[in-house]
Amino acid sequence: VFFTCLLQAVPNRAYVTVTDDTDIGVGNSITVFDTLTNKVVTKIPTTKEPFDVVISPDGQKAYVTETKDDKIFVSVIDTDTNTITSSTEIAPNNVEIPAITLSLDGKTALITTSNLSTLPHGFHIFNTENNTVSGIFPLVEGFPFGVATNPVNSLFYITSGSNANIGGLYRINPENPSLSSLLSIPNNSTSVAVSPDGITAYVLSHGIDSLVRVYFVDVASSTIIDNIAFPGINNGAIITPKQLALSPDGSRLYVVYVLNNNPGSGKLGVINTQTRQLIDSIAIGGTTLTQNGIPFNCSISPDGAFVYVTSFINNDAQKSRVIVVNTAQNLVTSFVSTPGLPLGIAITPGSATPGIFRNAVKYLPVKYMKGIRKAL
Repeated sequence: VFFTCLLQAVPNRAYVTVTDDTDIGVGNSITVFDTLTNKVVTKIPTTKEPFDVVISPDGQKAYVTETKDDKIFVSVIDTDTNTITSSTEIAPNNVEIPAITLSLDGKTALITTSNLSTLPHGFHIFNTENNTVSGIFPLVEGFPFGVATNPVNSLFYITSGSNANIGGLYRINPENPSLSSLLSIPNNSTSVAVSPDGITAYVLSHGIDSLVRVYFVDVASSTIIDNIAFPGINNGAIITPKQLALSPDGSRLYVVYVLNNNPGSGKLGVINTQTRQLIDSIAIGGTTLTQNGIPFNCSISPDGAFVYVTSFINNDAQKSRVIVVNTAQNLVTSFVSTPGLPLGIAITPGSATPGIFRNAVKYLPVKYMKGIRKAL
């Protein structure tokens, strides 16, 4: 008796949300490119403005937060056909920065809702099995920015900020979505990532002292165990709460930031999470490849070989792109053209880098959110 086992391959794809805020006529879309060739394979048109995106653990669906007519939606994309199969209204709150993250089983999504001016600020729970939404769960203080999922126990984490430059880190149980405040963090807390062992949360904070800080948080004891600071964006600069990407083994943390809010001064910082030191700062702005771009979001390939950074070219949106950084060399090696305003990016879990064969693995990329438009 002979048995044949067929494994369904997950395409090597990256999904990028692109809005036409610049009115250059490209339209709103989710742009899909091949991570082996860095070539665009299709653009999925949408009548709404797409912001954040995350891929299901099996790679079969992409969930995109979108806004239209002062409402927020979650649209579902079939990654096999690259078509939008459904779109569910989440909130009518004139939401500006809706972020999304998924539970480990892919059955539950958390979406942040905030318009930076009126209440309530908080989050919604979205059931991906039947596309239903739970009511808003307000934050105790501030407005939500970054989101992440603990890769061990599937708890959700939200960072928050406020006009008073006081940040925080919240923990949410997706099965019983009550809010638990972990701790206060100085200045505005934006992005968050969680170590593969689920022990440490890394929180990015932007302050008024022209420094970028990354806080190391022990999630069990809810305490800050360390922080490192380096020159970066100042108060009022571009704050995009999806600026962290953690290597699959947890040894490297990649940080997107800019210097002095100047286009072309974009950097990708590399932090050794064991020594808690900034070991490199890669120029991703002001080069031939980036054309004085403003970096927004980043994601990392499942094998950790490449980091992808969305970059908006403020003086020529036709040249906006995704920057490709080789993590072995810490160099910009390529780019993918994404005219318009590229914001969120997510990589399918089975994506392989050139010359490397890999089976599909369960992977949840670091989350992304739309940049604050006023900063542009």
